[in-house]
Amino acid sequence: MSGRKLTIWSGSLAGAVGFAALSITASLGARSGHGTEARSLPAQSGGSGASASIPAALGWFELPDSKLQAACPPNDFHGTKYAFASNCSAVVRAWSGGIADTRRNRMILWGGGHSDYAGNEIYAFDLGTLRLTRLNDPSPIAECAQATPDGRANTRHTYGALAYIAHADRMFVFGGGSYCPRGNSSSDTWTLNFETLEWKRMDPVHGGSPNGENHGTIAAYDPGTKLVYVWDRATGFWSYDYDRNAYKFLSSFTPLGLHANGVVDPKAELFLAFGDGQIWAVPIGPKGRRSPQDKSKAKGCESLARSSSPGLAYDPTLDRIVGWPDFGPTVYLYNSATNSCTAQTFAANAPEDSAHAGSGHTSNGTFGRFQYFPSAGVFVLVNDSNINTHTLRLTPPAAVSAAPPAGSVQ
Repeated sequence: MSGRKLTIWSGSLAGAVGFAALSITASLGARSGHGTEARSLPAQSGGSGASASIPAALGWFELPDSKLQAACPPNDFHGTKYAFASNCSAVVRAWSGGIADTRRNRMILWGGGHSDYAGNEIYAFDLGTLRLTRLNDPSPIAECAQATPDGRANTRHTYGALAYIAHADRMFVFGGGSYCPRGNSSSDTWTLNFETLEWKRMDPVHGGSPNGENHGTIAAYDPGTKLVYVWDRATGFWSYDYDRNAYKFLSSFTPLGLHANGVVDPKAELFLAFGDGQIWAVPIGPKGRRSPQDKSKAKGCESLARSSSPGLAYDPTLDRIVGWPDFGPTVYLYNSATNSCTAQTFAANAPEDSAHAGSGHTSNGTFGRFQYFPSAGVFVLVNDSNINTHTLRLTPPAAVSAAPPAGSVQ
């Protein structure tokens, strides 16, 4: 932009950072009002007694004893004749995602559905404790229903249709394929209150509603407009206003393939979709026409665009969309202004390949299980139920805290 100098930190600073371990400093103000507190992983029972912390060095880091599988309910939990532990890998593997609860510095994971998994419990990886835990227990099982008998949202393939409504501290859920051995689709809207873990079916009464019948709906929250943008593959592009509990129809264009994921670039005021060899950008600023723009020829972005529902997150320090293409040590930094990507590769401690379809190097998509946490300065990745959680650092800790907001005038 004319007259503006953008300060960008990149991986080239890696050599200036020592390899001494640094405990994550998680912002606890929203929880306790007591500023910040440094935390590291307590010794695991039966372990060596040593604690782990996230290094200050750039790159990937594997958190020990942080597999989702270890937090699953046991088979026949509470007398239910259902194999929870045997099937809960589908919380990750069955076309499902997550969100970044940035108020509490934790990644929320939720999914399952169709014939894959019947449990609707919620999981969280907490950067304060560096543990992945189950936050609640599954509801009574409900087949082919949008709600369980206790009034909670039924488990489902969530695809990319989860979002964190930051100003309301709620998780947004649209549609998906709820638990049903013969398969089905949903077009319901729910929110989850993180203070109480109570679900509420919203049933917006104004503005119509998206349609989830073609599966693969994607959604992302924009902090500027305080709206969730929802793109379904049947009717088009919508916005959702939590405060008014109302949808607004914005565009009937539906070019998305089944394997897409979405993210908002708040600086560029764009909703972006990557996957199935496509990149689409929809203006969401006050002067935007909401007309999707084909950005698929973006230079250097081919591997990211070809991936299946890749992990996507906005990094405000770098002012870039960072994408992880489901496998490997490389991430791609997408520049909305130039429609191009630069790759950064960190071979050490890179995440193992997932086996979503039962064999190595298979994935049904990453969706929201790759997220950025600004107060910690790290990305978090959960790419399979039996693989430890990984973090990724792209900027030195000092740069995250000291750098001016991306795009500020210098």
